[in-house]
Amino acid sequence: MKYFDKRANAGITIFFALISAVIFALFLGVLESARMSAARLHMRIAANSSIDSLFSQYHRKLWQDYRILGLEQYDYEQLTDEMQGFMEPYFKAKDWFPMKLDSIDITELISITDENGAVFEEEVLDYMKYGIAASISDIAELELFEKSAHEGRSIDKISEFYEEHAGEAASIEKLLSGLSEAASQAGDKVKEGRSALNSCDGEAFIDRASSAIGELGKLPGLIEEYEKEADKLAKSLERSKAALKNELENGELSYESWQAINDDMEQFDSYVSSDGERRAEIKASGEKAVRNIDLLQELIEDAEEVLRYIAEWEPEDDEDELDEEALWRPLIARSYQYEDIVLGCRHGMQDEESEKKLENVRQLLSAELLRLVLPKGAKLSSEKMDLTDCPGALHAEDDISRLNLIDRAYVAEYAVSELSYFGRGIYDDKSKKGSGGCELEYVLYGYDNDTENLNELVKQLTAFRSGMNLIYLYSDNEKMAEARTLAAAITGAAGITPLISVMTFFILSVWALGQAVMDVKGLLAGYKVPIMHSKGSFDLSLSGLMSLSADGVSNIGVKENKTDKGLLYREYLRILMFSFYGSSKAYRVMDIIQVNLRKAQGDFRMDRLVYSMQADVNVRASHLFSELGIVKAFVSSGEKNYKMRASTAFSY
Repeated sequence: MKYFDKRANAGITIFFALISAVIFALFLGVLESARMSAARLHMRIAANSSIDSLFSQYHRKLWQDYRILGLEQYDYEQLTDEMQGFMEPYFKAKDWFPMKLDSIDITELISITDENGAVFEEEVLDYMKYGIAASISDIAELELFEKSAHEGRSIDKISEFYEEHAGEAASIEKLLSGLSEAASQAGDKVKEGRSALNSCDGEAFIDRASSAIGELGKLPGLIEEYEKEADKLAKSLERSKAALKNELENGELSYESWQAINDDMEQFDSYVSSDGERRAEIKASGEKAVRNIDLLQELIEDAEEVLRYIAEWEPEDDEDELDEEALWRPLIARSYQYEDIVLGCRHGMQDEESEKKLENVRQLLSAELLRLVLPKGAKLSSEKMDLTDCPGALHAEDDISRLNLIDRAYVAEYAVSELSYFGRGIYDDKSKKGSGGCELEYVLYGYDNDTENLNELVKQLTAFRSGMNLIYLYSDNEKMAEARTLAAAITGAAGITPLISVMTFFILSVWALGQAVMDVKGLLAGYKVPIMHSKGSFDLSLSGLMSLSADGVSNIGVKENKTDKGLLYREYLRILMFSFYGSSKAYRVMDIIQVNLRKAQGDFRMDRLVYSMQADVNVRASHLFSELGIVKAFVSSGEKNYKMRASTAFSY
């Protein structure tokens, strides 16, 4: 019995020992599983911490100067090596989390220059909206400015079209004047020749008739040139109408603005259509000229024969007398067969001097604009920017913007705040920033030197102001009356309403351009100019416009007193920026940043700046509790290491 009890006790002991081993192995296995979960968390923390530390190495000067965050890198290996370095302290925790790094694989890398400029725009918007809480005008004001910018440019385009047509109409009228003058001269010569025949002066008649033939000979060429010019005007007018219809359909021009000047523009159609009657009369005058030339040539031949007869005549007796009057009488009678050529249609310019003066003023204001508007003593840098490897050179031009109006306004505000522009710190009240050159003008127009960029800016700003000024002139009844009075005086044809309207439009266009040049000159000098003028702010009188001469630099002035009404030059730049914004301008802002930072760091490139990154971290983790013999006997998988992967990402 005692023997049996000892065996039973031994069996129970072994049973409990085995059960304890299994429970202990299970406990260690659970503990190992919990430790591995903690190890995975440890690895994720290590991965996230390392990528955070990596991106904390943002380019300091880029942030200090332009408030843009970017991690400078030269290749993938540099990024993975630095990230590995930041993970090393986590691998030293060998007591509880022994693991070894296998690899770091970058699965996505986005540069600041990627996605057609959208990445850079996002950085700018983050800073402008949340970094400094920049205030932007309300949406209604922004829409008004954008509408004005587009309409100003479109109206100026219209005026350019129709200025050319007004010039073509003036040329037609001058040709008709020349034709009428030649026909009149020929008629006068014929009358003088007939008077010579009445005086029995055959040689004088031949001289006058030959001169008349010379004048009549001009008519076919003048008529042909007139028909060419008339056809040219009709065709170019059709092209302009199609282009203007396109402006309306594209929304560049509002229907209200179109209506304001449409009546005068329709007069161009009336002028061309009414030309049909004149053309028929002018064609008939050409046929008359041919008949008259034939008649005069016959009369000259007859006169020469009469002169020979007179020279060879010998009297048969002393009482014989030569009756010269009788000899010339048939020629005199036939001379009345000459058909006087008089243009019954209204034509010509009465005051060609004023019309020519207007054209000269237009050419003066259109040429060398930059020279006209630059403030005295202003100097532009002659240096050319080195745009090698700049984002703008590496990416295709694209002026399509995916930003809404508010976001475009924020980007424009950023550009005006962070970049230099003409006169910054000199002609305006802002502190000087940037390189001191025309950086914002480069962003708008993309030339590699200040002169070309400012020149293009002046052209576009003048076009903007000229269009807005033309809209104003059509709203000012007094100035409209002045322009129409001058047009009637120039044409001298009160009955030709279309021609008066054509000339009125030409006068108003030149007048608007003259004021626009004054506006831009004032803006560059630091004065304010309103978007839409009023009687008090529209400085240029019509007499002042007509008095401009070749030394227009001194004659085109600006107000000496500053006003609180209107916008400054930098505000017009902002309007042009957000009204015509596209991704090409985002890349040009990056160009300026790269050019400026290269002065301190010669190899700096914007496309090396990382904006965001995703990476997979692969490690091998050693067993800890599961390597104990008792655990191996029950739960070991045979694997010496665990393979673990953690994905991590960072974006500025």
